[in-house]
Amino acid sequence: WFSEKEDCSVSFMNRKRPRWKSGSCYPPSKKTKRVGEDGGDEDDAEDVAIAVPNDTEAAIQHLSEIFPSAAILGGRTPRIVLKHQVYALVEDRTQVDRHILDLANAGRIQQLKLGTDANDYAVVWREDYVHHILAGCSCDDKSTVGVLLDRLLSSCGGGVTVTRPQLKDKLNFSEDDITLLVNCGVLTLCNVGSWYLSVPNGGVYSRALSKGRDAIIRSIRQRRYKEILQSDLESRQLSGARLGMKYHIYDLIGSDRVTRAATTSGDLLRLTESSKKTK
Repeated sequence: WFSEKEDCSVSFMNRKRPRWKSGSCYPPSKKTKRVGEDGGDEDDAEDVAIAVPNDTEAAIQHLSEIFPSAAILGGRTPRIVLKHQVYALVEDRTQVDRHILDLANAGRIQQLKLGTDANDYAVVWREDYVHHILAGCSCDDKSTVGVLLDRLLSSCGGGVTVTRPQLKDKLNFSEDDITLLVNCGVLTLCNVGSWYLSVPNGGVYSRALSKGRDAIIRSIRQRRYKEILQSDLESRQLSGARLGMKYHIYDLIGSDRVTRAATTSGDLLRLTESSKKTK
C-alpha cells in the first residue's frame, strides 16, 4: 500500500483539510442532510456526513497550523494537537469527543498518549503520523513497519492502547513485530502486556509543552489578581514558551488551568484555584 520511492511516504487521502475561519464555523456534520436532494436516499446521509468538515475538524486544522514543529522542534515530531486544546475553540466538549472518535474511525486522525499528564491525549493527522514514523525507520525496516502500521492503526480506531492478545491473536503479530514497533517509537509500555500508541521523539514535545505551561502560569501568578488579558499575554515574549504563545494559551484554557471571560477590553484569562496553588 505504500510507494516504492526511497522515502516510502504514504498518503491516505488527497482531499483538502478545512481551515479555521475566525468568527465563523464550518457546519457540524450532523446537519448535512442534503443527500436526498439529488435523488439519493436521505437515510444514507449519516454514512457520508463525515466527508463534510465540522467545527472539530476545522479546529484541529487550525491548531496544527500554529504548531511550530519545523522551526522550534527541528521537525522531530509531526504536528501535534492536544485533544483538550480543541475544547478551547469548540464549546461543546461532548460533540468534540464524538467528532474526534468519528474522525479516528474514518482514518483521518490518530489519537496518541503523551507522557506529560494523565489527561494529555494527542491528536495527529494520520497521514502525517505514518509519514513521520516511516521517515525515522531504516530503509531495511520501512517495508515491514509500513505493513504492520497499516494493520495496527486500522484495528485501533480511536483507541490509544493495545494489548499483547490483541497484537498476537487478532493481528497475528510476532514478538519480533512487536519489538520492531517498540523500537520505532510506535508503542510505549503502559503496563505489563499492554502498550500506548505513541509518537517517536515525543519526549522533545512533552518537555517543551511542560516548560511553556510553567512559564506562563508563573507569569500570570505574579500579577496582583492572577489574571491577564489574552491579547497582552500573546504579545509577551517568554523564553519557556517555545511552542508559541497562542498554542500554549489554547492548552491552558482547554485543560482548565485558566478560565477565559469576555470583557470590554477583550478576553481575560484568570488562573484557576488549582493553578494558583501549584508551584
